[in-house]
Amino acid sequence: MTTQTRILLGSTLLLMAAIASAQTAQRVTVTVPFSFIAGTHDLPAGDYTIELNREKDTMILRFEGSGSINPVVMLATNSEKAASSRSYAIFHHNGPHYFLAGVWRQGAGQTLTPGKLERELASRRGTGEVARVEARLSPR
Repeated sequence: MTTQTRILLGSTLLLMAAIASAQTAQRVTVTVPFSFIAGTHDLPAGDYTIELNREKDTMILRFEGSGSINPVVMLATNSEKAASSRSYAIFHHNGPHYFLAGVWRQGAGQTLTPGKLERELASRRGTGEVARVEARLSPR
């Protein structure tokens, strides 16, 4: 096999792997009307694109704000199924804090394990309220 054929074959395999990986990620867009905590990150209110990758059990949040800094947060998640075909984000509200608890996209979602602050507040005050924010499917 010639070197050019090997390079072409290797490039094709890499391209196919990238396409397959991109197909496993699904995106939703959500407008969060309050600041919140995701993992260990304090995030401002605003528009977010959230990429769910159920295969890798990860979630990537991208802030779509107008500022010069657009935080990108990657979080480990647990995949789950739900009966609802709607898309939304769930937040736990405890004291003055909102915590991202999960994101759902058309019947399947990913939940986050509560962080240290959320567990500490829940142990002191009991369970807080749950806020549900509707999400829109992203075009990509």
